Amino acid sequence: FETNRQKFFINGIEKLNTNSSCSFDPNIKRTLNYIGKSNFDSYSDPNASIDDIKIYNKALNQEEILIDMNTHV
Repeated sequence: FETNRQKFFINGIEKLNTNSSCSFDPNIKRTLNYIGKSNFDSYSDPNASIDDIKIYNKALNQEEILIDMNTHV
């Protein structure tokens, strides 16, 4: 985990690595949460399909992502 660093992987390959902070407004009460869809009407839905979702309680490095991708459950 690196503070203020965002990394984005597609099929285990790092596609984005940037300094960026992400903050959340604690006063916003979310009642609907989505994966692959924005909460904001001004953002269009992605032109993509999602076939696997995994949520972790830690940041994975590239090696851990590749191992996880290639391990069948």
